[in-house]
Amino acid sequence: MELLIEIPPKIEKKAAELGVDIRVLVDQAFDVIAPSAPTPSMTRLGLPRMSRAQATTAIRELQSRQTLGGTVSIKELIEEGRRY
Repeated sequence: MELLIEIPPKIEKKAAELGVDIRVLVDQAFDVIAPSAPTPSMTRLGLPRMSRAQATTAIRELQSRQTLGGTVSIKELIEEGRRY
């Protein structure tokens, strides 16, 4: 795919002053602006990817900390759902 970009004269002048080809200047600017693609060992957020065992352990740990607020039972929630 080819994309035609109109380069402002100010940028052309700056590239000439630096002695750099405009394509190199645009590539460098794009590298700064565009986030790099995640590697297979990293998540989209840049965090290291967990193994299946680590993910399972993390999920089970999160589940153990979840409560219904103390006084409400699951049976009461089911009954409440049936009313609506």
